[in-house]
Amino acid sequence: MGATLTEQQRLIVESAERMAADGRSSAQKRLQDGSWPAEPDNALLSDWSGLGIPESKGGNGGGLLDLALVIKTLAGALAPNRFTSHVAAMQVADAAGLSLGGALHGTERWCLATSEPDTDPQGPFRCRMNNGMLAGRKTGVPDGYAADAAVVILADDAVAVAEPSGRHRLTSANPLNDTADLDFDDVKPKQFGPGSALGMLRATVLVAADLCGLARGAVDLGAEYAQDRVQFGKPIGAFQGVAHQLADALVAAETAWSLTLYACWALDNATPDAAKAIHAAKARASEAAIFSAERALHVHGGMGMTWEAVPHLYLRRALAASAWLGGPHWHRRRVGTTLLEQHRNKNYTRN
Repeated sequence: MGATLTEQQRLIVESAERMAADGRSSAQKRLQDGSWPAEPDNALLSDWSGLGIPESKGGNGGGLLDLALVIKTLAGALAPNRFTSHVAAMQVADAAGLSLGGALHGTERWCLATSEPDTDPQGPFRCRMNNGMLAGRKTGVPDGYAADAAVVILADDAVAVAEPSGRHRLTSANPLNDTADLDFDDVKPKQFGPGSALGMLRATVLVAADLCGLARGAVDLGAEYAQDRVQFGKPIGAFQGVAHQLADALVAAETAWSLTLYACWALDNATPDAAKAIHAAKARASEAAIFSAERALHVHGGMGMTWEAVPHLYLRRALAASAWLGGPHWHRRRVGTTLLEQHRNKNYTRN
């Protein structure tokens, strides 16, 4: 794994930064009047959906790391978009060998439907196929209300692409994306196939990248305010009580990003520790995003809690993304379970 980004990856980041330049103002406008900004969402879906999909399948090529760079940049700027949920769904479908069709060019908007009441974040699930028809309900689906189709994770490690029979908009911690419960009442799926496990790992690491972007964006927001806000004749960033909070948040954000970078590389190269790396990255990124957003809010003082300020948007998005595909405690347990299984197998082999 290279220690630095390639020239092409740097260009990807620069392009994403230009597209997300008005992210914070777009996020505030979305919160105030409910309007959905056309850009960068349309350009992302039409031009970038194929990133991380092999050219042999009609995609733009590149790996998970390239996709993670775009997602992190968008999240750091707080740019409202449906790109993350769309490409996460595509990665699950592609790993299951399903056709991506119009999703590759953004003519179809997809979402990833996983969660069910009273189940673990990543299954086993009760939603299943009965006599060729899809039956079940998925809850709290990010961007599920406006999606053209959902990539649905089913029981027995199966995946289906289908249009919901019913959609119920929810109030979410994240006000920037529409969340919905999706019903599938004897729906005939467009596609169906086995093999959701690998795709779920790929989707999970992309959510980790989103969280890393939120963490770093919150740190940058806090640092900007700490330089501008003057108290007792000095910028408040000169005081240890402020500087140390931001320094701790920066360490958390960079640690999470390092783990996420390795997890992307490990999965693309099918290393034996890929699954463990992804669970570790998601756990750390979830904690880093919430911690950094809280620190940014504290640095802003009382105004950080107001509706007009930006910090609460980072915190609310971090809380929602942290719970998506499993919270930090769940992923830490998965790391522990993996380590115990490896230790047990190692001892069994020796004996």
